[in-house]
Amino acid sequence: MNKIKRLFLLFATFILLAGVVYAVEQRINKLATVSEKSPKKIYALIIEKRCLTGNQVELFTTASGADLQWQKDRVDITGEKASTYRPTTSGVYRLVNATETSDEITLNFDVPTASFTQNSSGNACGTETVTFTNTSTNGETYLWEFGDGQISTDKNPVHEFNALLGAGIQEFKVTLTVTSARCQSSMPFEQVVKIKQRPDAKFDDFESATPFTNCQSSSDVFNLKLTNSSSTRSINTKYEIDWGDGTTRVETSDWTSLTHSYTSSKYYDLTVKVTANNGCESIFRQKVYNGSNPKIESGNPGNTQSCGPVTYTFPINGTEGNPPGTIYTVSYNDGSPDEIYNTAPTSISHTFTKSSCGATTPNGAQNAFYVRITASNPCGSSTITVEPIRISMQPIASMVLRSSVACVGSTVDVTNDSQSGGFISGTSCSSSTRQNWVITPST
Repeated sequence: MNKIKRLFLLFATFILLAGVVYAVEQRINKLATVSEKSPKKIYALIIEKRCLTGNQVELFTTASGADLQWQKDRVDITGEKASTYRPTTSGVYRLVNATETSDEITLNFDVPTASFTQNSSGNACGTETVTFTNTSTNGETYLWEFGDGQISTDKNPVHEFNALLGAGIQEFKVTLTVTSARCQSSMPFEQVVKIKQRPDAKFDDFESATPFTNCQSSSDVFNLKLTNSSSTRSINTKYEIDWGDGTTRVETSDWTSLTHSYTSSKYYDLTVKVTANNGCESIFRQKVYNGSNPKIESGNPGNTQSCGPVTYTFPINGTEGNPPGTIYTVSYNDGSPDEIYNTAPTSISHTFTKSSCGATTPNGAQNAFYVRITASNPCGSSTITVEPIRISMQPIASMVLRSSVACVGSTVDVTNDSQSGGFISGTSCSSSTRQNWVITPST
């Protein structure tokens, strides 16, 4: 019986070893298959192209070594083993050595020709944006010259043309020069873009101390004398004037100066449209102001010494007579941005969220904030300032634990990250604090 058991164990061991050998062979075969399928690692050389004088192209590399070999269409070029090579025929070029292969550069030695189309209308006034479509052949780089001092190297550029003032047609000669991959330039191709000139819409007020502004509080009437200063007056055919106050528009063919009376204190939008004999138009727009410097008053809400954060409301009065267009600017010295209003607010509310310790007001009050409200228009400005506003802030207790989990008997690092705040008594500021650490439970 023992002999049979020994034979059985020997047979089982043999079967186990055969299985292990088979598994190892399969693993080796799998690795060999993956290795065969993996691409060979290639270290690419770097080759570049440059243009030399005489429309000569040169390929070059910064690599060095005795085993460099230039190829055309993946065939060795006899005797070309230097770091530079000057090709003379079309083809795909690369550089190889014993272990590396460069990227390929394709060169076309066909002669380049330049041509393009463009979509200018020929009837635009003053300004036109033109799209150019490149129809050149055998080009690699492009140089556009637009006839106005601007250039582009885009293949299909978009360009805005701006004609000078006048009554004629301004011509812009657009030139395209194409350079091929072998550094040969084409004959320039030219087209003309034509833009009609606009008339000069320039008008002046030479009578007022500040042009187009009347700040004489003794009279509500502003007699504006408008002078025609157009440099194209000789070819201007029509003027359309809108005084901006609802009165009848003026249409005339020529004039030297015109006088118009504004009878209310406010802003007016003056508009003059000029038409030249080529049909082009230009528009002059100007704000006209009749009035005086604005008025503004504000009340102090009182009790402007408090603990923050705190919100104060400041009433604003005396703006009833200010004309439309007066700008109201509210500024603070607590780091808040200015607030700008186009109409007079009845009050301003502001929340102070930091201590005024270290701040100074325009009148020299220490450790204090202020609120300044300015009303302004072309005739000047009026300003009111509410100060001093003294704000104390409570300290904020804070700490940082390096770790919130610790073992019994170990040391825990705790960092005090508190903010000291600031307390103001009278005009003095104190940032000192008392700190009391409490650990619960204590053991």
